[in-house]
Amino acid sequence: MEHRVYLGLGQHRGAPRIWLQGQCLRDAGALPGVRFRLIPDPANRTLVIEITDDGDRRVSSKGPDYPVVDINFSGLTDILGRVERLKVVFKPGKIVVTVHPDELATEERLNRLQQELASGVPLTVGSVFHGGGVMEAALHEGFKRAGIETEMGFAIELNGRFLEASLRNNPVWRSGKGVAICGSADDVELGELPKVSILQAGIPCDGASLSGRARRRLTSAEGHPDVGHLFVTFLNIVKATQPAVIVMENVAPYQNTASWAAISAVLKILGYDLHETILDGNEMGALEGRKRLCAVAVTHGQGFSWDGLCPVRVKEATLGEILDPAAGAWSEMAGLKAKQARDQVKYADEGWGTGFKMQIVDAASSSVPTVCKDYYKVRSTEPKVQHPSDPNLLRQLTPAEHAAVKGIPFSLVAGEVLTVQHQILGQSVIYPAFVAVGQHVGLCLRGVRQNVHRFIEKVETAVEEIAQVAMVAASRKPVAQQLALF
Repeated sequence: MEHRVYLGLGQHRGAPRIWLQGQCLRDAGALPGVRFRLIPDPANRTLVIEITDDGDRRVSSKGPDYPVVDINFSGLTDILGRVERLKVVFKPGKIVVTVHPDELATEERLNRLQQELASGVPLTVGSVFHGGGVMEAALHEGFKRAGIETEMGFAIELNGRFLEASLRNNPVWRSGKGVAICGSADDVELGELPKVSILQAGIPCDGASLSGRARRRLTSAEGHPDVGHLFVTFLNIVKATQPAVIVMENVAPYQNTASWAAISAVLKILGYDLHETILDGNEMGALEGRKRLCAVAVTHGQGFSWDGLCPVRVKEATLGEILDPAAGAWSEMAGLKAKQARDQVKYADEGWGTGFKMQIVDAASSSVPTVCKDYYKVRSTEPKVQHPSDPNLLRQLTPAEHAAVKGIPFSLVAGEVLTVQHQILGQSVIYPAFVAVGQHVGLCLRGVRQNVHRFIEKVETAVEEIAQVAMVAASRKPVAQQLALF
């Protein structure tokens, strides 16, 4: 019978320790008193425990018939490396100890990233829940500002119109490479996804936002019938693509969901360090005051901090600076005003508060409330522009104005119908905020790149010094001759 055990590499008396016990040892033939020997294989980071009569070690016991193997010496580090977790396979007559696959994946990610940075090739990006690719475009610009080129490896998007808009307008596709995947992320064949350096994702927030939960009477984000499970899908994609860096965004309340707790825990297990912050749209250079959770997960060992994140632009002082004076379609919107009154009573009675009301802005407004993806439906709770001379008249923001309040280049939605433009823009991020994030992450990676070059320079210097020492040693008398002088 074969056993497989995944365990941590312990420490005892200042040295690494492997502690094995129980039925798995018995089935391998390692009974109390049986001899075995260790066969190290540093090249493959493997330690074989061979059951053999001429072994130099014996299986210990813990009780009359409970075998224990205790391997505790500093040389384990030379064989397995500096790791925390192991995989142990028990077979009749032989026990094979190797590095845990997640540890190997972590090392591979870090090495791959360092090699790409050292060679200067573009970093490959994967995008999940791509939408129209606004976050991807912003991060792409930010990385470029930091001196790092990126190119799309793949993008997954359910809505074909959104994906087509990105393919037509988005600079992330200009290299001509990458795979555009139209369909549910649940349907993607994980084995066909390439490994990427950077994975970007905005997990749908419908179940976590206050308005989404109120409309569906949800008690938790995970209860949403369409998107509540997608954090599991996302984590499966992470494991399949092994990115060195992950950039995620969502509504601020997502930070308090079970989904986020699960994401945080699993990423830690997979060898990532997670760094979270809340980005304020106004503070990051846009008129829309949208607050979003932004999280960066880096492979353990890279090093990252939000310290030093700074805006890349200053927001307009007032909404009037971006309003189109020629825009028309003014209306009293009497039906929406009546609905506002009904909704306030309805939601207050159900315990959702009385905050569901019309958001009126004008040219003097210094900030704009969040404009969502269904803005084209002309709903009562989203921003309406007040007429400059008749306060009873209101209108919607135009798509160009919608893009401007988020700081998004209108070129990203050019050529689409009004409905699609508002949908892409409404579910997007504050563009300058994520340019700043991309630049900040890029500068941190540049630090990794500089460390790689410094390491190479140190190695070259060390090689030169060793060569010089060898030359000096060769010119001296042999050690035996020197000792004979004493």
